[in-house]
This record gives sequence, structure tokens and C-alpha cells, in this order.
Amino acid sequence: MTRSRVRGPRAIAAPTVDDDVDDCVFVRFNKSDRSREASERSTLSRKDAQLCKQVLVAVQTSLAEWRADPILGNVEIVEAVPWPRLSRIRLTALAPADAESLVRDALDRARPFLRASVAAAISRKRTPGLVFLVLPYAGGGADA
Repeated sequence: MTRSRVRGPRAIAAPTVDDDVDDCVFVRFNKSDRSREASERSTLSRKDAQLCKQVLVAVQTSLAEWRADPILGNVEIVEAVPWPRLSRIRLTALAPADAESLVRDALDRARPFLRASVAAAISRKRTPGLVFLVLPYAGGGADA
């Protein structure tokens, strides 16, 4: 009598948990995964850089309409980069040092409006999400 082996789905190796390190999960990646991630971080393709530039211009144009606003009137968007991929774009904003938290809150409230203006400016199936990094500068306002 021969035993027939039941063939089912193959077991997928799950990440291992090391109890000595506060239940941290360690996942091993293939070498190809690491090299691909490193290449994605190091350079942007021409089309990726073009999309980031389009998003930057669209957000700068939208914020120009809000120059009368006392909080967003002093904000300058200086950089747009994929964060971590093109599904989200990190926008670096410069704001007065004394109003950094106010600017962050105002940008979070304006995010849907800004994302809609980005959607109108670019030609993609999905509009990337917007993430803001607010950095302080020494100037106290538009006069400085």
C-alpha cells in the first residue's frame, strides 16, 4: 500500500520572532530586493522626476491663491520627492519658526484641496497622496 501525498498550498515562510529582543520581527530579504530598494532611493527616473515637479508646481500655484491667509501666506514649498514611492509625495515646506505647528495644522486642513488641484494638473490614474514636512526658517514673515 502506498501513501498518497496530499498536495496543498505550499507553506510560506513566516517572519521569525526573537523573544530576546522585545518581540521584534526580523524579516530576511533577498539580495535582489535590497539592491532594487537601494536603486529606487538613489535616483529618480526622468518620468518620476517630472511627476514630482508637476506636483510641486501644482501645490505652489494652489498656495499662491491663499496668500491673503495669515498662516499659509508665509509658507513656501521648496521640494517634492517620492515618499517612499510615487503613491505618496513628500512636500518640504518652509515656514516661520514661531508658526511651525500652526502651518503644519493648516497644511493638514488644506490637504484635500491641494490634492484635488494636483489631480487636475497631472494625468495619472491615481493621484498621489501628499505628506508635508515643515521646516522652520529664521525669517519672521514675508517682510524678512
